[in-house]
Amino acid sequence: MIIVEYPVALVLKGWHLLLTALGMDHNQAWLVALVLLVITIRSLLLPLYYRQMRSGRILANLRPQLRQLEADYADRHDQASRKELMNKRKEIQRENNYKMADGCLPSLVLVPVIIGLYRLLIRIARPSEGLEAAHAGFGPLTGADVDSFLKAEFFGVPLPAYFQMPHDQLAILGTTRQDVLHVALPLAIIASIFTTSNWAYTMKRNLRSLDYGSAANRTMLNIFWVFGPIIMVSPFLVGFGGPGPVALLIYWVCNNFWTATQAVAVQRYLDHTHPYTEAFDEYTQGKKRELKERRSAIRTARRRFKANENIRSARLTAGWDHGAIAHEAAKEREEFISLVDGPKAERLKRKQERKRQRAEERKAKAAQAAAKKQGGQAEQPAKEAEETEET
Repeated sequence: MIIVEYPVALVLKGWHLLLTALGMDHNQAWLVALVLLVITIRSLLLPLYYRQMRSGRILANLRPQLRQLEADYADRHDQASRKELMNKRKEIQRENNYKMADGCLPSLVLVPVIIGLYRLLIRIARPSEGLEAAHAGFGPLTGADVDSFLKAEFFGVPLPAYFQMPHDQLAILGTTRQDVLHVALPLAIIASIFTTSNWAYTMKRNLRSLDYGSAANRTMLNIFWVFGPIIMVSPFLVGFGGPGPVALLIYWVCNNFWTATQAVAVQRYLDHTHPYTEAFDEYTQGKKRELKERRSAIRTARRRFKANENIRSARLTAGWDHGAIAHEAAKEREEFISLVDGPKAERLKRKQERKRQRAEERKAKAAQAAAKKQGGQAEQPAKEAEETEET
């Protein structure tokens, strides 16, 4: 992450030099420079974020067409058909200006930069040398810059102070735990509101574009629901349960406020430039309706199976034929399992058929290669005999 932290530190240093040149206090300029650093980094990353969201919107609109294409090739598992399917899929994506890199590469840039910004902040707010020792510089930041940053305050509380900091270190910074609480608590509440809002808006967006026909997508969405409570309490856990300095909470507030504003703005812009198509809405509603009907059928079958089990138990008690009742129970259980695991069994069946056809293709190719090799070996003695006769 050092390769990312150095440019981030350079931006922070640049803003601090500009602010001090404009007459701002040398220490307090770091606080404003921190906010401007978040704005600068996130502004530079905005085009990548837009490309990623645009790519996802295009792919969602292409989903009905791609699913129909996959259905057309569902029973064709030979290598030529799979290659033809892949080419047609790429052609559809190319015609609609979809680029797979736009959905993957932005995250590979966004995440390291944001983590690098966070690590730089922790590095200078909690120096490994301690608060009183001489501080080493980092990249463009000199030791004097780190000393000055540690003296910056937010509502009278130094930026490196945190709630769990020992009293002697708080005394060195010239503050108390009570003062830190009065600043850290509002920051943690605001950070929690913004972070939870981002999660809620992301869930809303995912529900809007969810592929209800994909069990994997539904499972991932269910996992994301668990993150909600964790995200809500995370600012409090960091700010009051661990060494989370005030500077980190300020960064958390600014970064998540930017994220929330950016997400809403970009999605509304995409609603005008790349709105969801009628085909996408029809496909999504159809798959959603199919999922609800299937779940309703499973619940009905489960209730019916339990009721019949009670009836069969009563019949056994009454002396009915055990073999006939066991056969009826086994048949009904098999039908219920088929209803529950039907889609999964169908996918497994197609996968096995695809493996079988590929194995047959490899076997046929091996046989052709062996026949060709044997033919070549048979021709070699005849050729040598002809050459001997000519000699």
